[in-house]
Amino acid sequence: MMLSRVGLSVLLLLFSAVVQGADAYRNGYWWNGSEFVQDTRFVEAGKFVAAHRVKQVSNSYDLDGAYMLPPLADAHNHNLQTPWLVDNFHSSYIDRGILYGAMLCGSHLNAGEAREGLRRARLASIKVAGACISSSDGHPLAMALASRGGRSETAPASLYDHSYIVVDAVGDIERKWPLIAAGAEDLVKIILVHHEDQTRRGAPEYFGLNGLIVKVVMALVPYLQERGLRVVAHTESAADFSLAVAAGVDWVGHLPGYHWAEGKIAEDYRIAEATARLAAAKGIKVVATAGVVELFKNVSAAEKKRVQNLQKENLELLRTAGVELLSGSDQFQGSVIDELIYLREHMHLDAVALLNTATRVTPKALFPERQVGELGPGFEASFNAYPGNPLADFAVLRKPIAVVQQGEVLRPLAKQRD
Repeated sequence: MMLSRVGLSVLLLLFSAVVQGADAYRNGYWWNGSEFVQDTRFVEAGKFVAAHRVKQVSNSYDLDGAYMLPPLADAHNHNLQTPWLVDNFHSSYIDRGILYGAMLCGSHLNAGEAREGLRRARLASIKVAGACISSSDGHPLAMALASRGGRSETAPASLYDHSYIVVDAVGDIERKWPLIAAGAEDLVKIILVHHEDQTRRGAPEYFGLNGLIVKVVMALVPYLQERGLRVVAHTESAADFSLAVAAGVDWVGHLPGYHWAEGKIAEDYRIAEATARLAAAKGIKVVATAGVVELFKNVSAAEKKRVQNLQKENLELLRTAGVELLSGSDQFQGSVIDELIYLREHMHLDAVALLNTATRVTPKALFPERQVGELGPGFEASFNAYPGNPLADFAVLRKPIAVVQQGEVLRPLAKQRD
């Protein structure tokens, strides 16, 4: 029987795919969620495949006893949320094997350009929350004004609906939807800052440091979710956390109490047991960002100890209630690795649980529709190689010796043989 030119082309393509074969990664210790197991893993078309399905091996890599983890996830940062930041900081993510993440306050005006830059940089699994919603006297206004060098000619109104989206009243929501839709792709961030303290409103020292009012939060969250968006809430006080849970946000972006405002005490940041149980029942996830306490250098040792004791209390309460914790750092010059080390050294959290949070739980939360976060057949073949066992020392996480994303080697392996 004669084959048409199209039919012959199809056969040649199929034959080429068979001949190409799999990549074999030998002599490594692979994380299975509880321990590292020595094994050989095979990769075809960007995914792990079972050994019995491999017909031919094209490339064989010697891992030389390295320890293999899925890539890390930083679900709260800001250092890749604009096109300029992507251009200048993307390589640090690949160097550290942080291939999943969320930038949580990008502008709707350039979020699309930032995402395109991330795709070009081979960091397409970093999400940009292209809609950041706060009040006209709310965070991040003070930071935005400060970034302009304190120039008096910079009017706050010039930043409204540019640096972030302003929603002061329920009636603003529908009117601002085109701006939100222009920047949002999945995650949207809303700002709550000590909303329970009405003395902050109108006080010059708190201008640009507040957030949304209760009525707006309760109306805005379901409005966004009904339009297919997931809502992340910036919270600072226990009351903010409670409001976020009552509104039904998808994630809370901070554990309350990483920094105590002037005149506040532990009770202002202590999460109520009933609130924790409600968060668990609603499936609300929490990004702790506990390590940001280290950024406040003017805090005394005694004050820092009080903050850390409350952090331990809140973390234990959330874990006992069944709230899922995600890994994220909110450290512009740092990363999720700093957060993991902080949680291990200062909060004394279990090393196995922390590794799973950063490599399994958080990637799956970011991309529930994808097979990520595991190193077995059918999952995306993305992984980092480390020279030592991270369970023995989390500092090993700072310098992976190889980074592979969906079968593509982004940082070279130490040894290779054909």
